[in-house]
Amino acid sequence: MRLLFLSLYFHPARHYGGPVASTWSLSRQLAEAGTQVRILTTDADGDERLPVDKGWQDLAPNLEVRYCRRIGRGLVAPAMLPAALRELAKADLVYLSGLFVWLLPFLAPAAKLLGKPLVVSPRGMALPEALASKRGKKRTFLRLAKMVGLNRAAFHVTSLPEADHLRTLFPKAEQKLIPNGVEIPSDEALAALRASPPNRPPYLLFLGRLHPHKQPELILEAFTTWAQAHPENQALHLRLVGPGEERLRHQLQTQAQAAGLESRIHIEPAVTGDAKAHLLIHATALLLASKSENFGMSVGEALAHQTPAIVTQSAPWQGLEKHRCGYWPETSTEALAESIQELVRLSEEERYEMGRRGRSWMEEEFGWEALAGRMLGWFETM
Repeated sequence: MRLLFLSLYFHPARHYGGPVASTWSLSRQLAEAGTQVRILTTDADGDERLPVDKGWQDLAPNLEVRYCRRIGRGLVAPAMLPAALRELAKADLVYLSGLFVWLLPFLAPAAKLLGKPLVVSPRGMALPEALASKRGKKRTFLRLAKMVGLNRAAFHVTSLPEADHLRTLFPKAEQKLIPNGVEIPSDEALAALRASPPNRPPYLLFLGRLHPHKQPELILEAFTTWAQAHPENQALHLRLVGPGEERLRHQLQTQAQAAGLESRIHIEPAVTGDAKAHLLIHATALLLASKSENFGMSVGEALAHQTPAIVTQSAPWQGLEKHRCGYWPETSTEALAESIQELVRLSEEERYEMGRRGRSWMEEEFGWEALAGRMLGWFETM
């Protein structure tokens, strides 16, 4: 099978968080399964451009990528459209990552004309909170997309909430629920990471974009509430790690100073590779409190590294409680603070067992190889 994979940003971009990690892993696994994968994307990485070469580049066997130069700081790269139409004619199927993508009104009718299946993965863009932003423009885009045939596309959804909300937009469209996968480090890799402890106090970790949608200020506020209620516990720190706007980083610093906790709250730049793995495995727990999530890649990554997670009910991680590997509180300062206290008062051994159960869950249900196999099986029925 020849697959054309379209995304407005791609590995090794660091600015866009989980979607980059998931599309990179998915494309690699499909290629390893024997699919010929060609990826068209832009050179965008937030305000920066990726230092990439022109033309098609081999990333791995069966996996090629072309980074098209974007205009200004947006996600429009004019060369993507003619390249996509050329590649579409040679592909067996086209997979589009994202919903409000400027290519879509051109791509949907072209795919129909050529008889090529089109699979669209909204990546959380169909959730109510995402639709509420720039509502007028998005409604206009959706009307146009329906006019050119998007209601005849197939949709890859990664969570039940996303599937439910997408059905209200495209009630007759085909859907397939396949969750995002998680890279599972080997036992040997985990042992090596544990053998190199951080020269830092114990910490709770937020890992992701420092963006208003992710609500890092709510996590900081919950940590402050917990710390002020438990002055006897001065050891635990909070680390907010990821790319983000300088304005928000300054706001978080100011918030920490106002609480008198600037020595225990750290706002840090993004990390990748071994540094990221080291950060995950040594955290007391990962925290996530976004306005909405269709997955939440950092949660799966933390659990894969045997680290418990505290995730608010705005993300579809109720399995944390079912599998006894974390907490799923309401999205409020008080509920988050209570969950932090529940976790902190456990023994180190009890927290380790929570992490171990989380890793087992990830291995059983979220391994990329099995999920890519399900995806490929679905593609082959089209």
